[in-house]
Formats: sequence, C-alpha cells, structure tokens
Amino acid sequence: MNQSPNRTWHVLCWNVRGLNAARKWDSIKSKVSNNNCDIVRFQETKKTDFDQTFIRGILPPTFDDYCFVPSIGASGGLLVAWKSCLFTGILKLSCGFGLAVEFTSKHNDSTWTLMNVNGPCTYEGKR
Repeated sequence: MNQSPNRTWHVLCWNVRGLNAARKWDSIKSKVSNNNCDIVRFQETKKTDFDQTFIRGILPPTFDDYCFVPSIGASGGLLVAWKSCLFTGILKLSCGFGLAVEFTSKHNDSTWTLMNVNGPCTYEGKR
C-alpha cells in the first residue's frame, strides 16, 4: 500500500463579527462541522475571555484546545482553536492584533506556524 507522509490540513478563517450572541452559536458549530476543518481562525470575536465551556458551546467537541487575544472594548478579539488529536499547538506570539500558534502534526511531526491578524483599518493619505 502506498501511503503518503503528507496530509492536507483544513483551516477555516472567518470574521465572525462577534461571538457573544447565543443565537449565532449553532450556526457557527454547523459551519465548522460542514467544512470538515481541523483548525479555526476567528477574527472580531468581540469577547474578552474564553473558557472550555464556551468553546464546547460554539465548536464541535473535537476542537478541544485554543488560544485567544481578548477584544479591546467592543471591537477586535482573535481565536484559534484546533483538534488536539491532530496537533499540538504552542502559543508563539500574542499581541493586540495578532496571534501566532506553532503547530506540530501528530500525523508526521511536521511543524508550521499559523498567524491570525486583524487590525483597525486607517488611512492617513492626503486628499
């Protein structure tokens, strides 16, 4: 049998425009399940804190590890969540508008870094 040491990982990147409204949680969980993704990157979470209970409420149960950057007031906020049966994740960078997680595949020990960035858009050009 010819087995390839490589695997394709599916990452869902989504500007969710807020995770505080409970009415969104079922559709978010459904979208993640339907896309059969292994890692999710959310921007604009508008949440200052996450815990495992909340993660279980918005994501399928296989997403059991995560890192986040809290929102600043009612804007911003980043979340990266993944399936720990597939990866180990190490937080490499966390700042107001960025989050970097180094992933190591449990399938083939390959390592790569995922960067989640979302910042304010400002224009200071001359008119």
